[in-house]
Amino acid sequence: MAKKTPEEAAKELERFCQPQADQEGPGPGSARAITVEVVDENKLTFSMTFDQEVIKIGHLESCHLELSDQKVSGVHAVVEVSAEGKITIIDLGTDSGTRVNGKAVNKATLKPGDEVQLGNTRLVFGKPGKDQGQAFALDKAFDALRHRRRSGAEAPGGGAGADAKICPDCAETIKAAAKKCRFCGYRFDG
Repeated sequence: MAKKTPEEAAKELERFCQPQADQEGPGPGSARAITVEVVDENKLTFSMTFDQEVIKIGHLESCHLELSDQKVSGVHAVVEVSAEGKITIIDLGTDSGTRVNGKAVNKATLKPGDEVQLGNTRLVFGKPGKDQGQAFALDKAFDALRHRRRSGAEAPGGGAGADAKICPDCAETIKAAAKKCRFCGYRFDG
Protein backbone atom coordinates (compact mmCIF):
# COMPACT_ATOMS: atom_id res chain seq x y z
CA MET A 1 0.00 0.00 0.00
CA ALA A 2 1.66 3.24 -1.15
CA LYS A 3 1.48 6.14 1.30
CA LYS A 4 0.01 9.40 0.06
CA THR A 5 2.05 12.55 0.28
CA PRO A 6 0.71 15.10 2.79
CA GLU A 7 -0.39 17.26 -0.17
CA GLU A 8 -2.33 14.37 -1.77
CA ALA A 9 -4.00 13.51 1.55
CA ALA A 10 -4.91 17.17 2.20
CA LYS A 11 -6.37 17.53 -1.31
CA GLU A 12 -8.46 14.37 -0.89
CA LEU A 13 -9.60 15.42 2.59
CA GLU A 14 -10.58 18.87 1.29
CA ARG A 15 -12.67 17.22 -1.43
CA PHE A 16 -14.68 15.31 1.17
CA CYS A 17 -15.10 18.21 3.59
CA GLN A 18 -17.14 20.20 1.06
CA PRO A 19 -20.89 20.32 1.83
CA GLN A 20 -22.82 17.81 -0.20
CA ALA A 21 -25.71 19.03 -2.33
CA ASP A 22 -27.83 15.97 -1.58
CA GLN A 23 -26.91 14.89 1.95
CA GLU A 24 -30.42 13.69 2.70
CA GLY A 25 -30.46 11.30 -0.24
CA PRO A 26 -33.52 10.07 -2.03
CA GLY A 27 -35.02 8.24 0.95
CA PRO A 28 -34.56 5.22 3.23
CA GLY A 29 -35.52 2.68 0.57
CA SER A 30 -33.04 4.02 -1.98
CA ALA A 31 -30.16 2.13 -3.54
CA ARG A 32 -27.85 4.55 -1.71
CA ALA A 33 -28.98 3.47 1.79
CA ILE A 34 -26.33 1.44 3.64
CA THR A 35 -25.97 0.15 7.17
CA VAL A 36 -22.66 0.16 9.00
CA GLU A 37 -22.27 -2.12 12.02
CA VAL A 38 -19.49 -1.18 14.45
CA VAL A 39 -18.02 -4.33 16.00
CA ASP A 40 -15.75 -4.34 19.04
CA GLU A 41 -14.31 -7.59 20.41
CA ASN A 42 -16.66 -9.62 18.16
CA LYS A 43 -19.74 -7.92 19.59
CA LEU A 44 -21.97 -5.41 17.85
CA THR A 45 -21.40 -2.05 19.56
CA PHE A 46 -23.91 -0.12 17.45
CA SER A 47 -25.11 0.23 13.89
CA MET A 48 -26.15 3.21 11.82
CA THR A 49 -27.98 3.55 8.54
CA PHE A 50 -26.88 6.25 6.13
CA ASP A 51 -28.54 7.54 2.98
CA GLN A 52 -26.06 10.02 1.58
CA GLU A 53 -23.26 10.29 -1.00
CA VAL A 54 -20.30 10.76 1.35
CA ILE A 55 -19.81 9.36 4.86
CA LYS A 56 -16.81 10.65 6.83
CA ILE A 57 -15.41 8.17 9.37
CA GLY A 58 -13.01 9.10 12.15
CA HIS A 59 -12.73 10.14 15.79
CA LEU A 60 -13.73 13.80 15.25
CA GLU A 61 -17.24 14.91 16.23
CA SER A 62 -17.67 16.36 12.73
CA CYS A 63 -17.52 12.86 11.20
CA HIS A 64 -20.77 11.20 10.20
CA LEU A 65 -19.56 8.00 11.89
CA GLU A 66 -17.58 8.98 15.00
CA LEU A 67 -15.37 6.24 16.46
CA SER A 68 -13.73 6.42 19.90
CA ASP A 69 -10.76 4.24 18.87
CA GLN A 70 -7.52 6.23 19.45
CA LYS A 71 -5.83 4.41 16.56
CA VAL A 72 -8.42 5.93 14.21
CA SER A 73 -7.41 9.29 12.74
CA GLY A 74 -9.51 12.47 13.02
CA VAL A 75 -10.96 11.84 9.56
CA HIS A 76 -9.61 8.38 8.81
CA ALA A 77 -11.57 7.39 5.73
CA VAL A 78 -14.56 8.31 3.63
CA VAL A 79 -17.18 6.12 2.08
CA GLU A 80 -18.74 7.19 -1.20
CA VAL A 81 -22.11 5.72 -2.13
CA SER A 82 -23.32 6.22 -5.69
CA ALA A 83 -26.98 6.71 -6.55
CA GLU A 84 -26.88 3.14 -7.92
CA GLY A 85 -25.61 1.81 -4.58
CA LYS A 86 -21.91 1.23 -5.42
CA ILE A 87 -19.97 1.61 -2.14
CA THR A 88 -16.32 2.75 -2.18
CA ILE A 89 -14.09 3.32 0.85
CA ILE A 90 -11.06 5.60 0.60
CA ASP A 91 -8.28 5.77 3.21
CA LEU A 92 -7.12 9.36 3.68
CA GLY A 93 -3.40 8.59 4.06
CA THR A 94 -3.59 7.43 7.67
CA ASP A 95 -0.71 5.87 9.62
CA SER A 96 -2.68 2.78 10.73
CA GLY A 97 -4.33 2.36 7.33
CA THR A 98 -7.57 0.74 6.26
CA ARG A 99 -8.12 -2.98 5.73
CA VAL A 100 -10.95 -4.59 3.77
CA ASN A 101 -11.46 -8.27 4.58
CA GLY A 102 -7.92 -8.32 6.02
CA LYS A 103 -6.20 -6.68 3.01
CA ALA A 104 -4.61 -3.20 3.30
CA VAL A 105 -6.18 -0.78 0.80
CA ASN A 106 -6.05 2.86 -0.22
CA LYS A 107 -9.36 2.58 -2.07
CA ALA A 108 -11.72 -0.37 -2.44
CA THR A 109 -15.21 -1.20 -3.64
CA LEU A 110 -17.32 -2.76 -0.88
CA LYS A 111 -20.14 -5.25 -1.10
CA PRO A 112 -22.64 -6.22 1.63
CA GLY A 113 -20.94 -8.24 4.36
CA ASP A 114 -17.46 -6.81 3.74
CA GLU A 115 -15.50 -6.14 6.91
CA VAL A 116 -13.41 -2.98 7.18
CA GLN A 117 -10.83 -2.45 9.92
CA LEU A 118 -9.81 1.06 10.98
CA GLY A 119 -7.38 1.00 13.91
CA ASN A 120 -8.81 -1.59 16.33
CA THR A 121 -12.39 -1.07 15.15
CA ARG A 122 -14.19 -3.35 12.70
CA LEU A 123 -17.04 -2.14 10.52
CA VAL A 124 -19.40 -4.42 8.63
CA PHE A 125 -21.15 -2.87 5.64
CA GLY A 126 -24.54 -3.94 4.34
CA LYS A 127 -27.91 -2.92 3.02
CA PRO A 128 -30.64 -2.04 5.53
CA GLY A 129 -32.99 -4.90 6.25
CA LYS A 130 -34.37 -7.17 8.89
CA ASP A 131 -31.49 -9.68 8.56
CA GLN A 132 -28.85 -7.01 9.16
CA GLY A 133 -26.81 -7.85 12.24
CA GLN A 134 -28.68 -11.06 13.03
CA ALA A 135 -25.53 -12.96 14.06
CA PHE A 136 -24.41 -10.16 16.36
CA ALA A 137 -27.90 -9.78 17.84
CA LEU A 138 -27.92 -13.52 18.57
CA ASP A 139 -24.50 -13.27 20.26
CA LYS A 140 -25.76 -10.35 22.31
CA ALA A 141 -28.90 -12.27 23.31
CA PHE A 142 -26.83 -15.22 24.55
CA ASP A 143 -24.47 -12.88 26.43
CA ALA A 144 -27.45 -11.13 28.08
CA LEU A 145 -28.96 -14.48 29.06
CA ARG A 146 -25.64 -15.70 30.52
CA HIS A 147 -25.28 -12.41 32.45
CA ARG A 148 -28.82 -12.67 33.88
CA ARG A 149 -28.23 -16.27 34.93
CA ARG A 150 -24.88 -15.47 36.57
CA SER A 151 -26.31 -12.46 38.41
CA GLY A 152 -29.50 -14.26 39.41
CA ALA A 153 -31.56 -11.59 37.62
CA GLU A 154 -33.54 -14.02 35.53
CA ALA A 155 -37.10 -14.45 36.70
CA PRO A 156 -38.22 -17.90 37.87
CA GLY A 157 -39.43 -19.90 34.92
CA GLY A 158 -37.16 -18.01 32.49
CA GLY A 159 -37.76 -14.87 30.47
CA ALA A 160 -37.44 -11.25 31.44
CA GLY A 161 -39.96 -11.20 34.30
CA ALA A 162 -43.35 -9.51 34.63
CA ASP A 163 -41.95 -5.97 34.85
CA ALA A 164 -39.49 -6.37 31.97
CA LYS A 165 -39.31 -7.48 28.35
CA ILE A 166 -36.52 -8.31 25.93
CA CYS A 167 -35.98 -6.17 22.85
CA PRO A 168 -36.23 -8.33 19.70
CA ASP A 169 -33.57 -6.21 17.94
CA CYS A 170 -30.74 -5.99 20.48
CA ALA A 171 -31.79 -8.58 23.11
CA GLU A 172 -31.45 -6.11 25.98
CA THR A 173 -33.85 -6.32 28.92
CA ILE A 174 -35.97 -3.20 29.29
CA LYS A 175 -39.03 -2.14 31.29
CA ALA A 176 -42.25 -3.84 30.20
CA ALA A 177 -43.99 -0.47 29.77
CA ALA A 178 -41.28 0.89 27.42
CA LYS A 179 -42.48 1.99 23.99
CA LYS A 180 -38.93 2.33 22.65
CA CYS A 181 -35.75 0.39 23.47
CA ARG A 182 -33.26 2.69 25.22
CA PHE A 183 -30.33 0.72 23.79
CA CYS A 184 -31.11 0.44 20.07
CA GLY A 185 -34.20 2.62 19.52
CA TYR A 186 -36.48 -0.26 18.48
CA ARG A 187 -40.14 0.86 18.68
CA PHE A 188 -42.68 -1.54 20.13
CA ASP A 189 -46.14 -1.66 18.54
CA GLY A 190 -49.19 -0.74 20.59
